[in-house]
Amino acid sequence: MADNARQLLEQVLDLIAETLITNGVVNSTTILSNQKTIRNGIVTIGLESANDPIVLFDSDIKANEEDMFAMDLDGDDTNVETLAGIVKNIHDAGYGIDSIDLHTPDSDFGTLMYLRCADTGLDINITPVIQGNGNPYNVSQFISVVNSGSLVDPDKANEFLDTRIFELLPGRRTRQQQIDDFFTAYNQLKGHLPDGGTFPSDDYGNFYTPEGYNAGHDISFTQNNPDDATISETDSFITRLNADANASNNTKTLQYLRDDLNIFLQDIDQELEAGVEDERPLYVNKSDGYVKIRNLNQGIVIRKQEGTDIGIEKLVAIGEDSRHPHQSGEGPSYLMDGFTITMWVKFLDKTSKGTLFNYGNPTRALDPKGFKLETYVLNKDDEIPSGDITWGELDIDEITGEHQSDLFKDNETERFIRLVVYDHLPRWDQDVDGESLYDSRMGIPGIPKTNNVVGEFGYNDTYDGEDGYDHKEGYEKYLLTHTRVPIDFGEWYFIVANYNPLINDNTSISATLQEDPDYWRGNKETDGTSTYYSGYGSKCKVEIISRSDLIRARGYRE
Repeated sequence: MADNARQLLEQVLDLIAETLITNGVVNSTTILSNQKTIRNGIVTIGLESANDPIVLFDSDIKANEEDMFAMDLDGDDTNVETLAGIVKNIHDAGYGIDSIDLHTPDSDFGTLMYLRCADTGLDINITPVIQGNGNPYNVSQFISVVNSGSLVDPDKANEFLDTRIFELLPGRRTRQQQIDDFFTAYNQLKGHLPDGGTFPSDDYGNFYTPEGYNAGHDISFTQNNPDDATISETDSFITRLNADANASNNTKTLQYLRDDLNIFLQDIDQELEAGVEDERPLYVNKSDGYVKIRNLNQGIVIRKQEGTDIGIEKLVAIGEDSRHPHQSGEGPSYLMDGFTITMWVKFLDKTSKGTLFNYGNPTRALDPKGFKLETYVLNKDDEIPSGDITWGELDIDEITGEHQSDLFKDNETERFIRLVVYDHLPRWDQDVDGESLYDSRMGIPGIPKTNNVVGEFGYNDTYDGEDGYDHKEGYEKYLLTHTRVPIDFGEWYFIVANYNPLINDNTSISATLQEDPDYWRGNKETDGTSTYYSGYGSKCKVEIISRSDLIRARGYRE
């Protein structure tokens, strides 16, 4: 409710209380039975004696919360309204307290009370919302006044009483009363849970803070963003998280209380179950050292002292009856037999990119040749080179608004590794002159696998050939489908990249398999059954395993 409408509601509640007093509906006894006190640490309606402490609120809305409940205006559950809603309608129509009056059509005022705003045509029986069914009269903010007195002889008083008063000390509250007050205040200030009584969770079972929750709960948010808050500072609650606290509420959050309480509850929080001792041995390195290349695009040049052939260009012939894609003729061994690259790599930042291993350059515009194993990084909020859209938005489903994969969920940056191979030899099953470019992309949910390769980080709409695609260029979203490396600066990763020309990479399969990474790794048949080697999938494949996982898989502790 806006501040102006809330102010009008406060004035209406004052008018109701004043009317009840001036019309004789309530008296001092009625006031006593409708005032609020704290009994056993709980705010309770009705004083047992005039000596009981009275609970007063700085807001009539807070003092008369029972009046904010919905009421049935017609008695048949068809026209349910709240007092706050009625007053808001009057406010929204542009009228104030001067346009509102209370009246009763009967001689017995205690029977019915009507709220009338003639300018808006409202004349509503509000009796059900201000009395009855556990709802006290709106007089709890008044203090009963009892006329009493006694005659004192000043001379005799001075004779027996010491009238020289230097200091008045309040009555000391007991420790139990202080504890009761603390829990009463905590229950009032701790706030409320999101709608539904619990925090929502995503498809993976992870809880998250719903949108707008802080704006309607935390006093820090209300103080820092009064225009965006959906609750006034008077009605706001203890800030929930340390990260959301402002300077006034540092160390005054629910999270701080939780952490502080944990210190006092260590004995009941400890795990008393006997732990299983890890008897696995520690791994001991077999080598005294290793050659380290500290930066990408730096490396070792491999050459032969005599001649230029280092084995990769060795010509290999394929027989006529072979099922090899290059069924006849001969070609270099790395294209005819395939190859495997293995290496250990540790990535020390989120920005470096470049070549890990290469033979020639398969993506250059002039005389492409060979293959390369490279790494690159994509930032969630960076725009792709070809348009006004970010890498993070490429991975979001336009209908559901959710990520199609688990990319960019744990980190704003993702690192990928890909293998690219340029094959200049003609294939017997295609009416083309060769020049195929392969890479290690996989199909992932939402992005099916295709065989048009992104050569560099650019976009090209060129159509070439009967299939409608230029096999050297492609849409940039496929850069999201290569092998991802977790962001962990302290971990070593063993990379295995291979090219197998015998793999059948035909994409004329079901839509489900086109988006199934296991199929493109060669672990599923065309009917969807799992296998260790199917012969189908991607000709280029990159797989990684961390040193920690590899050591544990071999039976070592670490």
